[in-house]
Amino acid sequence: MLAWDDLAPREVAVILGLSPNVVRVRVHRAREQLRNTLAAGVTEGSKAAITPRES
Repeated sequence: MLAWDDLAPREVAVILGLSPNVVRVRVHRAREQLRNTLAAGVTEGSKAAITPRES
């Protein structure tokens, strides 16, 4: 939502019924996970699993 719809974290928070801080943390964790996955050289078709973090 942040990237595709160009929404601010507070706007996403309202839509999802979350606090803006929760949205910021989740976006940070998702970007971090993506960065680490790409750095590890995971390519399409690999069997690496991306698992969500526990809250």
